[in-house]
Amino acid sequence: MGVCRGSGVVKKIDDTWKIQHYVLSIAVPNENVATLTNLKKEWDVKFIKESKN
Repeated sequence: MGVCRGSGVVKKIDDTWKIQHYVLSIAVPNENVATLTNLKKEWDVKFIKESKN
């Protein structure tokens, strides 16, 4: 996946740390954002259409 960034929240329950929330993000260079968002838009339209069936 290349360069990624993870972020999360943990909570201590009794004496054990538990993950409450975690997100993993990929780094997208600015010059590739338009291409990526267009691909995502195409995927979303197809996904929404198929999920309605």
